[in-house]
Amino acid sequence: MLCPATLKVTEFKACHRLLFKLQTMHDGPGKVNKAVNFVQEGHSDLTSQGKTEEDEQMRLEVDSKRKERKSLQEQLKENAAMKQEEFNLLVKEKNSFNRLSEEDIDFYRKLNSKSKLDHQQMEKYLIRNMKQFEERKAQVLQDDGLQENHGIDTVEITKNVIVKKMKSRQRLKGVIKKKKSSGGAKPT
Repeated sequence: MLCPATLKVTEFKACHRLLFKLQTMHDGPGKVNKAVNFVQEGHSDLTSQGKTEEDEQMRLEVDSKRKERKSLQEQLKENAAMKQEEFNLLVKEKNSFNRLSEEDIDFYRKLNSKSKLDHQQMEKYLIRNMKQFEERKAQVLQDDGLQENHGIDTVEITKNVIVKKMKSRQRLKGVIKKKKSSGGAKPT
């Protein structure tokens, strides 16, 4: 049997738990989630009270986590900021492929100037060789005595040349047209 001093302590604890339970179970003004169960005086079940305390502790933790959650507006702002950063990184990465570094630009400039120099040297070489060729040609013509025509040779063709006339419709190259048979009847 419980002594009166311990009974008062257990009653106090039960009332305290009950008040705490009432405070944590409210959804809104005047609404209670669950019906309140009062502990009868003189009857206390320590195992069931321990379980209810654990349940209350779990509810408190869930409520505190719920309060720690960010509002929808804050979550949307964070998501928008993260997506904007990802987009900026993608744009930067894409642009980095199109941009050339200073070293690359210098390299291409050197290649361009080298190709222009090679082209100029080739033109000078061709002009010089063309002059040498013309000089040799003139020298050969002088030696042969054909200098009278001033370098223009005329050749007469004694054979008659027959030029084929083009058909009015020219066929495309690569297109083969079947020949039609002249006998009107089709072979079977």
